[in-house]
Amino acid sequence: MKQTSLAVTIICLLLYPYQTNAQLTLRDGRDGQTYRTAIFGAAGEWMTENLAYEPKGVTYAPNTEENTNTPYYYAPNNLSKEAAKAPTYNGSRIGFLYSWAAAMNLPDGAVTVGEGRQGICPSGWHLPTDFEWTALETEIANNPSLYSYSSGKLTTGYTGNSGASFKSTEVLVEVLLDNYELTNATSKSSVVSGFNALLVGGAAQGATNSWGINATFWSSSSGSTAYAYDRYVYYSDSNLYRNTLDNKYSLSSVRCVRN
Repeated sequence: MKQTSLAVTIICLLLYPYQTNAQLTLRDGRDGQTYRTAIFGAAGEWMTENLAYEPKGVTYAPNTEENTNTPYYYAPNNLSKEAAKAPTYNGSRIGFLYSWAAAMNLPDGAVTVGEGRQGICPSGWHLPTDFEWTALETEIANNPSLYSYSSGKLTTGYTGNSGASFKSTEVLVEVLLDNYELTNATSKSSVVSGFNALLVGGAAQGATNSWGINATFWSSSSGSTAYAYDRYVYYSDSNLYRNTLDNKYSLSSVRCVRN
């Protein structure tokens, strides 16, 4: 009976690969936190909230030195740990920021390892590779109405407009000034399977930054001993940027993808 059920499931996924944007959940057995996830077609199942796991033995600070090989983690905008873990924005977590070494779960002093590593992600999940980020962007750009309030096929890359479908419509009201108005944000919330990138900013050199301005997400792909690939969205445009020169000592958000 179990074999028959598994066979039917596989056949359905093969025949209807894009009818898979239902909201799912992931329970992290390490601390009991539950995250929303969604299947993004051929790109697989991704977390639709930022990771909020507190890694044991890792320094809680916004990285006070330009050291690419020391793990750090910290809450965006100097928030409390409780605030970072709370489902504040329409049920979505702000999550923690992690240096690349922390995101990859590397021991202090390690320089680099192969991409696709589990890293800080829960069991059965891993830190997405640069290729997997590209696959996710392609899926959302080709099927924007499944995951956002955009319609029509979008374009990818530095001059594309797929970033709008990644970017959360939630406004972090504490930072809204005359010069910072959130625009071009069309992602559905994580409640209805949108990627929902909250603009929680980052941290580096002893300080948090860019709260309400951008959102940056690590990949497990390393460009060199000093740099790693990431993706980020900005408050005022529609791009999803692929950064090949992000310093590993910077702290960014983490989303995990299922193995």
